[in-house]
Amino acid sequence: DFESDFPGARVILLEQNYRSTQTILSAANAVIVQNEGRKPKKLWSDAGDGTPIVRIFIGDRVKTMQVWRRILDRGVFVNAIVVPAVQPGRDLLRTSYMATHEDEQLDTILRIVKEVDAEMGLVMASAANTTTPPEVPWMSSPS
Repeated sequence: DFESDFPGARVILLEQNYRSTQTILSAANAVIVQNEGRKPKKLWSDAGDGTPIVRIFIGDRVKTMQVWRRILDRGVFVNAIVVPAVQPGRDLLRTSYMATHEDEQLDTILRIVKEVDAEMGLVMASAANTTTPPEVPWMSSPS
């Protein structure tokens, strides 16, 4: 423990991030707060909110990777988030959208996700339901 080993030392938390948007830092803060062994801190940025993060909860690592692959094979990249980055049973896909995406691109992404949803037999939860438990997978709204 640094503070025990160096009792006179001053600890300075580096909380401001100059590169990431607050949306990304808020997601990081939600992870940091879960780590009981870490000194509390609150990351922040002057870079604005940024684009929303849309999570597609699947809950099973193998199924998450199968869905990821089917979406990728159709030309859309999404981030697969699996153990150890998330707790077991909380595996998900993460998507991000920017103002530079055109309506046609967004329509294509939605069409592809719906196709994969139909093929894989996934249960689509309401986008307003941000507390979807892992046993009822699929989509949540951005946090």
